[in-house]
Amino acid sequence: MVRIPGMIYRWLIPKAESVMKSPPQTIEGHSSVLEAVRMMTELGIGSLIVTQQGRPIGIFTRRDLMKRVIEGKLDVERTMVEEVASSPLISIDPKTDLASAMGLMRSKGISRLAVMRDGALLGILTMTDIRLRFPKGYLSPWVVLKRFLVDTIAYVTFWSGIWTFVQIYILKFTLTQYVANAAIGSILTVAFGGIYGRYLDTLRRRADV
Repeated sequence: MVRIPGMIYRWLIPKAESVMKSPPQTIEGHSSVLEAVRMMTELGIGSLIVTQQGRPIGIFTRRDLMKRVIEGKLDVERTMVEEVASSPLISIDPKTDLASAMGLMRSKGISRLAVMRDGALLGILTMTDIRLRFPKGYLSPWVVLKRFLVDTIAYVTFWSGIWTFVQIYILKFTLTQYVANAAIGSILTVAFGGIYGRYLDTLRRRADV
């Protein structure tokens, strides 16, 4: 079993901002439950962040609908969302790693977290989104390390090949110059290969490609 130091492991795994849905869908607390259900159905989502004059105060989910509205036999047209929403809103910083986010969700018995910074609502992170994005168990130490190594190897082989061609055929380096630069280049590519992979992952997710 591969063991990775805690600090390095936390640094390697993705952060909430790379998976969260942004912007999150919101609804004012004085809206009716019927309005909320219609909105969730039209958007194909399972929750809405409940706001009060634009300030996040809670979250309304399908579970709230079933447990508090349906089982409580409440009138969906007269009941306001803020009356049946889960509150207070549990949130995390966008830089929170996914392992910590999942741990918080499990400890609280919830499957969604608001992502906020300095009081501003940035997105929503769900357990479903994490599992869909990383179906192969990206949070396991072995998969994290393997992914990092693959990124590094890809980066090293690609850029080393290009730089070797440039040095030999364009810059006409001598053997001594080539060896010295190759050594420095190898160190830099190994050092930054995995980081490049994480950066590329982030850009792809932001562009949804």
